Amino acid sequence: MAVVTHLIEGNQEVRPNPTQVEGYVQIVRDAANETLVHLSTWGSKDRQSAPKQSQVLQFNRQSARELVEFFVRAFGDEIVSGSNAPSEVRDG
Repeated sequence: MAVVTHLIEGNQEVRPNPTQVEGYVQIVRDAANETLVHLSTWGSKDRQSAPKQSQVLQFNRQSARELVEFFVRAFGDEIVSGSNAPSEVRDG
């Protein structure tokens, strides 16, 4: 597990992943009371073993801003201007 502090655009030769998983997101606070967004996956439904947490990333304010910028570049402005975001993931 790690807190992502900065995103750098990569140039690796990557392909789409062959499996799909559900992601779980939570808003948490660190020891300094700074907000983090915690994102985890629990493996695919076709997993051979019992379900277990597969990947975990936490984003601080800076890396979250950078990630949103990448989402906008990939999917357009409507990705952040739409009202389809579940209310339970908004930090009021």
